[in-house]
Formats: sequence, C-alpha cells, structure tokens
Amino acid sequence: MRVAEVVGGGSATADLRLNVHSLGRISSDRMLCSAARRLRYFGRGNSGGNGTARAAFLYRFNYWYRSNARCAAEPNWHAPSLGAVHEDEITFVMGQPIFMFDGSCCGVFGSHAGTAEPCAAKRECTACFAPERFGADGYAPYFDAKELAFSELVGRYWTNFASSQDPNRRRDYDRASGRYFDRRVGGGDARWPEASTARNLVLDANLDGHAAAEGTLYGDGRVCALWDEIDGAEHGADARGVALA
Repeated sequence: MRVAEVVGGGSATADLRLNVHSLGRISSDRMLCSAARRLRYFGRGNSGGNGTARAAFLYRFNYWYRSNARCAAEPNWHAPSLGAVHEDEITFVMGQPIFMFDGSCCGVFGSHAGTAEPCAAKRECTACFAPERFGADGYAPYFDAKELAFSELVGRYWTNFASSQDPNRRRDYDRASGRYFDRRVGGGDARWPEASTARNLVLDANLDGHAAAEGTLYGDGRVCALWDEIDGAEHGADARGVALA
C-alpha cells in the first residue's frame, strides 16, 4: 500500500482505537497537502487590483490544550492518543477555553438561570476556570505559563492578519492624524512565511518560540508527493494541476 511509504509498514496495532486515530491523522495529512496544492494554484498569476500579488499563508497546528485535564469540554483537553485534532487551535486563538458543543453558558460565568436561553453548568466547563492553580490575572486562570504564552502568540498572529492581511504585522489607526500605519508586534515571533515560498508555519507550544517554519509537511517531501499523486489521478490532473490527456 502506497500509504505505508509515508506512515511506515509497522504503524498498525492490535488496538483498533489507535488504528482509527492513525486513519484520522492520514486524513488530516491529505487535507493539509490539498490546501498547500490549492495555494500553489492560487499564487499563479493571482494579483490584487494594483498588480501586486495577494499573499496567502498556511499553518499546521500541532498542539492541544493540556494545562488542566479537568477542562474536558470540546475542544480542550483530550486523550493524547488523538494528537492535535480539528478545532484544537480555537481555544488558543480566543485566549480562553471555549465550548463548541455546549455553548458558553455551561462555564463559570454562564447564564445558568433567569435568561431566555439558560443552560446547566457542566463540570467539564466550569473546571476550566482555575485561579487557584494558575492565578487570577487576565486570562491566566485558564492556562499554565507555557500555554498562556503560546495563546498570546497565536492571538497575535490572528489579530495581525485580521488587521493587515499579514500575520507578521499589525495595521493600526492613528486618530490624531487620521492615518493608518503598520507596525511590527512580537519582535521575537517566528516569521510566518508566505505560501508562495512553499513553506508553512508549525504552531506548537513545545517548540522553541512556540512556532517554526517548515518547507514541507513534517519536513518529509514524500507525504505531499504521495497525496498530490493520488489526488491528481482521482481528478484527472497531475500533481501540478495540469489536465491529463
């Protein structure tokens, strides 16, 4: 099986649950490789109205919330065997645990009664607020020191992009002059490369600086080469997106 070239011939185990998780990671790899391929197509001749190319940015999120195992409402703490999964980045983008399938009202500060849409508090939500463990300042009650710093980094990238369409710089407005200006925030942050450079950013609290650029998925060119070939064959195109005769 061609997949064995990437994941290794001995990846299957007698634990069916772990095998299912491995299939999930394979599916994730295919999605990321597909995104990288689409961004290559996007960069071909794409330009803004003034003739300058519009930049695109790709990331691989390789972490999940671990500060507090009692904070188990999705998408926060989960079994390590799952690895990083869909939605894991959202808690770090928002700067506090969120509750995708329970609604915000299940937490400590939720509207549990007396409102048009009350809901019950749930332990897996209320346990996320832990000032006795992490301190009471700002968003500290939700994270240990490492994950708080990681969340601040992720938040900078996202708010930078929202303001300037570039995760590496912030666009602000000066009320006195009535002008917009760009500034660099987080001078020590890893620079997020444009997808046109065939590089993406890995976001992982365990990395030095919590982020690093990689040239191809996991630094292993075989991964996306495999999925480019498979997807190309399925859609009648080669890995460059050129239609086959």
